[in-house]
Amino acid sequence: HGWRFHALAMLLTTAAWVARYGMLVVVVMAVVPDLDVRLFVLREVAMMVTSFATPIPGSAGGAEALYAVFLGPLLHPPSMVAPTMLVWRFLNFYIFLPLGLYLTWRGVKR
Repeated sequence: HGWRFHALAMLLTTAAWVARYGMLVVVVMAVVPDLDVRLFVLREVAMMVTSFATPIPGSAGGAEALYAVFLGPLLHPPSMVAPTMLVWRFLNFYIFLPLGLYLTWRGVKR
């Protein structure tokens, strides 16, 4: 493969990670417009890195607890913690489970 292949792979990987981190910022800013974005992103990165250490696939349960600990204090009113967490987890994780199930079923069917 030439350099264009690797450059495209690097560009797409960067876009995927920016989208992954940016999604949560957008979800939270929809309900907390005066969010300190720099502090939020730093805590989000720390939360994501910590979630890699949870032994459960997809960090189910662990990610939610880490969200409340790392990002909860930045959300005002505090009642926004659960709704923003649920939207984020749905868009970032749970939506891909039925999609993967469908694609797997379709692939096995062929």
